[in-house]
Amino acid sequence: LRKQAPYANYTMTRGQWDVIPGVRYDNNETFGSQVSPSLGIVYHFDDEQNSRFRFKTSRVFNAPPLLWVHQETSTTLPNPELEPETGVAYEAGFNTNPMPRMNVDVNVFWMDIKDAIATVRVGSKSRKDNFDSFRRRGAEVLFNYELNDQWNVYSSAAFNDVRDKANEDIVRDQGIARQSFGWGIQYHTGHGWVVHLTGYYNRWSSPSNLQANDRKPIFDLKMSKRFITDNDHIETEVFLNVYNLTNSKYWSSISFPLPERYVEGGMNVYF
Repeated sequence: LRKQAPYANYTMTRGQWDVIPGVRYDNNETFGSQVSPSLGIVYHFDDEQNSRFRFKTSRVFNAPPLLWVHQETSTTLPNPELEPETGVAYEAGFNTNPMPRMNVDVNVFWMDIKDAIATVRVGSKSRKDNFDSFRRRGAEVLFNYELNDQWNVYSSAAFNDVRDKANEDIVRDQGIARQSFGWGIQYHTGHGWVVHLTGYYNRWSSPSNLQANDRKPIFDLKMSKRFITDNDHIETEVFLNVYNLTNSKYWSSISFPLPERYVEGGMNVYF
């Protein structure tokens, strides 16, 4: 499969406004091509909170993976008639620092998608099919607070709603959580140590036949130590990560469970 997606954008600044026109060209050997223009604006408020409002609209081209087109497994069927998704997307957001060391970011998006792709059941197996049109909408709030020079905490909450415009039914199994929450705390020192505890809680849009076992918190722990060598251009870092810290049984589909608790360690060298 040969595919290319060159793009270009240009930022023009005038006073408190940024205007960002752009264009992208998708060329897919299997699914054809499309020119996708985009336009974004950013307004910088004249306030102590360094507030910013942003908006973007763009044309969408989303080609499906070839596995959905050609591969058959014990649980899935191929669909050689599958077409790429196309449509128009809109995004808006607001970012501000309501107090020192605190940042809040609010985002919303909405899309009207033609030839939208979703999962359908065919007997005991599933297959990806195109639907006339879906409406996808969502919102996200992110919060970050630096307790001091070494500690910071953050959290986020997001909601995604996907509906078939033909009947306004909620579309299940869209590969994204309908409701999701995240949080974390990070400790770092001036001596290269970083300890990072993260967590998330997702409520997936899985249909009942996937027997989802979600709606429980999952935690990961990441630790690292960076060393500066005699050579100013080379740094090394050793790390140790522990995933699924509480060893929870978790999945959005019973066929793809989250791995049990496991440990990953290693070393990175930066030049």
